[in-house]
Amino acid sequence: MDLSLLNGKRIAIVFHRDKFSFVVRGMARYEVDRIQGNFLRISLQENGGRAEGDPHVIVYERAGGFSIADDPTYGCEYCVTVTASATEPPPSIGPMEVS
Repeated sequence: MDLSLLNGKRIAIVFHRDKFSFVVRGMARYEVDRIQGNFLRISLQENGGRAEGDPHVIVYERAGGFSIADDPTYGCEYCVTVTASATEPPPSIGPMEVS
């Protein structure tokens, strides 16, 4: 899916690792960067408002390791799912950054 289509949308991000998972939610903003490549910055929210400290997740368009679905399950317009195994070493370059 073209990440630019998610600009301004409410996004749920589901992190799965073996039997465990957690969900964060936020508003997406598509950004263009000639050096790092295009990406989606998802500003996380708490109770419908901005979270303290401006935390966000960045999903890089050039990276793999995630899927995007038009899925309202978590109360958002779209759902980004990231799956990792505890038995595999972490990749040197992942699909996202969290800060």
